[in-house]
Amino acid sequence: MKTILSIIAAILIVVIGFTIYVKDTSKQQKSNERLVERTVEQYLYEEKKYNKNEIKAISYKNNKKNNGEYFSNQSYVIFADEPNNEYIYYVKKDDKRIKFIGFASVDPKVKPVHEKVSD
Repeated sequence: MKTILSIIAAILIVVIGFTIYVKDTSKQQKSNERLVERTVEQYLYEEKKYNKNEIKAISYKNNKKNNGEYFSNQSYVIFADEPNNEYIYYVKKDDKRIKFIGFASVDPKVKPVHEKVSD
């Protein structure tokens, strides 16, 4: 009987620990998403002084492969005057600033490019 109770207790501890880990990870991911959104919007609207009508769309995607010195959340921006081009903004983890911008075009002849943002 003690063995069965020990096994049940161990299973409960593992399940509770896993649940706490998943909730904490999800909470951290949401926090990172909001941080990237605020950083990109501040960069575009306050630092670069773009008007809201100059930006056609901003979307946020999670790139699990990009999990090094940059947040895995990336911002994809389409400007109104360049509807066929997409700019990808990367936010660095240590200083929470945009350090690289990627460029992608729907035109297959145009190669994707990344450029460093000057401080």
